[in-house]
Amino acid sequence: MDIDQIKDTYRNFHEEYLSGSPVLLKYMEHGVWAPSSIKDMWRLFRKHGGREKRFLDLGSGDGIAVATASLFFMEAHGIEIDESLYNSSNRLIELLGIKNAHLEKKDFMEADFSAFDAIFIAPDKPFTLKLERKIRNELNGILIVYSSIFRPETLKPSEIIPTKHHETALYKNSAMNV
Repeated sequence: MDIDQIKDTYRNFHEEYLSGSPVLLKYMEHGVWAPSSIKDMWRLFRKHGGREKRFLDLGSGDGIAVATASLFFMEAHGIEIDESLYNSSNRLIELLGIKNAHLEKKDFMEADFSAFDAIFIAPDKPFTLKLERKIRNELNGILIVYSSIFRPETLKPSEIIPTKHHETALYKNSAMNV
């Protein structure tokens, strides 16, 4: 498994999934989905990954971040609430034969963030205070926010990383367990 296999598989999926759409996004029941740049994912995860680290993608969509993270992390997990995207991502991960990727269909607010060293999110709406509190209390590691628009209000970024389409914010967090 390598980045080119992931890139080809997802390129084909995006062409099929967005067939005929002039815009690279789709409105779903729980929000908006748009494909993430695999080049951005590769650069971010290569720099911040680790074979001893566990990765979690909140709202994993088509699973492209999970598939890419699987190259750089011991385990790559994704949580997606939308049934269609969850089913597609499972099919793609299986097709690629990725053994260290795990996907769940549920609301990510139900997850225990303390089990992960890195959390990734490409938000399609503002962070809630409840989510920010959960991150602050449970995550002992890094939060990667793949958005220039929606960022946590109560957390301070430790690094701003330029990516192809916007800036990505990196937050280092020590769990408060309050």
